[in-house]
Amino acid sequence: FSPGIISATRCASRYVLIPAGIGLVLMSLFPGVVSILNQTPSLVIGAIMFYLMVTQLASGFHLMQKQKAVIDFESAIIIGFPIMLAVLISFLPQAVVSSIPLIVRPILTNGFVMGVITVIVCEHIIFRKSKT
Repeated sequence: FSPGIISATRCASRYVLIPAGIGLVLMSLFPGVVSILNQTPSLVIGAIMFYLMVTQLASGFHLMQKQKAVIDFESAIIIGFPIMLAVLISFLPQAVVSSIPLIVRPILTNGFVMGVITVIVCEHIIFRKSKT
């Protein structure tokens, strides 16, 4: 389950999803209802997705604070830099994406993949802690 959704709704029960799932299946049987839902402006969908992503980030930051995961500046860089890089990559202009060689384009233009790679490089190479 999504910590962001749980934190936003204050409900962690999976049984809440059963009526919602049944409702979605029933609505899918009626093309008119699907057509009405399809008329939802992309701005509204974007605003809902924005809210969901903010709650995900807030839950992650809250969990990090609670578990004292960020203990120094390097820890904050290891967390913050990959997030910012992933967001930046997600919004690259098409002209930039087109200029990247095809063989590496799936990796270099995927914000999630590049974020994970950046975390690994930062944590294990750049800000490596000595084993003393």
